Amino acid sequence: MSFLDELRTKKHTLRPTTTILTHLDGRKFEQSGAESTQVATAQYGFIVDNKPDNVPAKITDYLYLGSQDCCDSTVLQNYQIENVLSVGIQVECDRNHKYVECLDLPETDLGQVLAQSVSFIENAVQKQSNILVHCNAGVSRSASIVIGQELYSTE
Repeated sequence: MSFLDELRTKKHTLRPTTTILTHLDGRKFEQSGAESTQVATAQYGFIVDNKPDNVPAKITDYLYLGSQDCCDSTVLQNYQIENVLSVGIQVECDRNHKYVECLDLPETDLGQVLAQSVSFIENAVQKQSNILVHCNAGVSRSASIVIGQELYSTE
């Protein structure tokens, strides 16, 4: 079964959620499903992360997605993660580690980032060795790489 098929099969297990989207100019929108409403204006044009987000999401067998907080050695040990792909943020890591530069901007060419990332992800999965793909918050860059890696897969 392809990665895309696995994602489609697991779609029904997702819980409904509300997401706060912050635009570059600081405007915030609350999105639930297809509906989006503007909420209080913030002073920042980026997401301020005040609490640890150290629980990685298991996407498929051996593939985890998370924030930089998941790179804590205790978290990596608890989830038996031996490989870490850092997308756009460098972290100290005592595992098999790869850093790929990637800005969190709409004009970033994800094709180049995927070209640098796919073989690292595939090697870990083929060896049945858990891999964490993370960025700062685990929301946009790392999620894009996990989703897009199916398009650039070498298999």
